[in-house]
Amino acid sequence: MKKIGLLIPFSGEFPSLREVLLNPLKNYCNEKDIALFPEFIGNGNPKGVETAIEKLYYQEDVDVILGYVSYHVMIGLFDKVKKFRPKRFINISLGEVITDDFQLLHPENYILIGYHAWWMQSMLAYWLADQLKPESCLVCTSLYDAGYSLLECFRIGYHSGCSNKLDYSILKNNPGVSSADALIDEIKDRNPSHVHVLLCGQELDDFIKKFQQEITYKPTISFAFPVEIKSDLSHPAFSNCYFAGDLHLYDKGNALFEAPYKHIFSNVMDSILRYLNGEDPRNNHLVIFEADLCDQTFKAVEQYVQFPDMTDAFKESAQSLPVWQNPYLCI
Repeated sequence: MKKIGLLIPFSGEFPSLREVLLNPLKNYCNEKDIALFPEFIGNGNPKGVETAIEKLYYQEDVDVILGYVSYHVMIGLFDKVKKFRPKRFINISLGEVITDDFQLLHPENYILIGYHAWWMQSMLAYWLADQLKPESCLVCTSLYDAGYSLLECFRIGYHSGCSNKLDYSILKNNPGVSSADALIDEIKDRNPSHVHVLLCGQELDDFIKKFQQEITYKPTISFAFPVEIKSDLSHPAFSNCYFAGDLHLYDKGNALFEAPYKHIFSNVMDSILRYLNGEDPRNNHLVIFEADLCDQTFKAVEQYVQFPDMTDAFKESAQSLPVWQNPYLCI
């Protein structure tokens, strides 16, 4: 391996990719005497990605292309990737679900390495149901986040752990609207003993703010991802929250709460470097954390969790529910 091409999108949360992908890969290439060819692909539209791939393969003659490209774009480029065998294409994933059968459709020189949010959601849900045994659970999410199927992943894990009631409340905000009023009203109406929050951005900020102002009891809370806290928290419920993650993600203390996406992408980069070194890229050391968001501290409460095999539940769900038809999902 003498040349690596790197595709870097520049939209949404992804500007951090420059820091957590480009810089570590530069260091790696310098140490290994490998030439690095970065290509910035903007919002990652199909034509832009195809142009960048052709440049890197044809003009630069790279051995490996590495990048974050959404799956619905990659589907249209599989034939092109095949043409460059044995040169490899490594795609970065944050939440796609892949079944064994579906993976057969991938070109053999296409490798997907990522932070499997779907797996972590189902495992966290199983642990919460099995250990906390909540009388009722309410998932608070938005139309956008639910579209990525993480709600369904949580449902599968939760019902694998217990048969207690699980309700959903999904924001259907118009573009530019971030109010979480509907979710807060559902919590006040149902009084669930556990609340799972699958939100991000301004909707999450509004949810946290209004939860503190209007919720008068103390349910246990779990979050889909580490939360970027932008205000002081004082509600007692936020002193008893749960996350799932890899142990080494949490070795930098409170920085986790300040830049969660940076830590997630750093985890993916670690996996990629292991793969490039010929090692197993997977990091299956799942840890359940209990966090006090009021003082931004956390501790591992379960490090070696034994989970049931949920493969059949996922396959059955994939065959029967339209949630999996989202074009961003690998199923």
